[in-house]
Amino acid sequence: MNRTHKKAIISTLLRARRPDLANAVARVVLADDEAARRHSANGDLQGLTKDPYFQEIPHGDIAAILRKHGFDPEAVPKSYAGNEGRINEQVGDDTWLVLTWYRMESGRFEVVTYLHGTKDEATTKVMGPVETERARRGQASKDLVALTHNTYFSYIPLDKIEEILDRRGFDSSGLGSRPYHTPEGRDKIQVGHKTWLVLTWYKMPSGKYEVVMYLS
Repeated sequence: MNRTHKKAIISTLLRARRPDLANAVARVVLADDEAARRHSANGDLQGLTKDPYFQEIPHGDIAAILRKHGFDPEAVPKSYAGNEGRINEQVGDDTWLVLTWYRMESGRFEVVTYLHGTKDEATTKVMGPVETERARRGQASKDLVALTHNTYFSYIPLDKIEEILDRRGFDSSGLGSRPYHTPEGRDKIQVGHKTWLVLTWYKMPSGKYEVVMYLS
């Protein structure tokens, strides 16, 4: 039953002098409308944080998305205390904004944000940032193994490593500032909230590099 049919039922009930039933149907119509707006807004929030790393928390962009879909943009804080945190602010009758942030070693912020209602909160938590990062870590690890399998390099392939990290939604910005000029070494770089890249290299007598890396 679509919204037009529900409105027709409300009108019929009002004409039949059954305001109690009309109000009940109206509440259902409003709830369905809010759930639809919440779903659309989550699509925009997901697009905003497709690359989840920002120089600063994008509160202005988040507020604009809420305003676009009829939610309260004033609920989005304009300042955030600490290098990590989480808020859960009500932005609609049955809609809350969840926003988590974590400041990486590179200085950039990892941001995860979504809307939920009282009925779908448990489902949203199941698909939360920790599980998502774990899945991306597994995908990126397979890519890194494929890159180095039975392969020796004339240089440390930072460009290819960065490409893999970027493709899987991790922060590769710290790689460019690391010293990799020694014949051998080991480095550990934070690339996600709970993910580190471990990279070891050894320059063989042939002049080529043996490179081993993984995510932990």
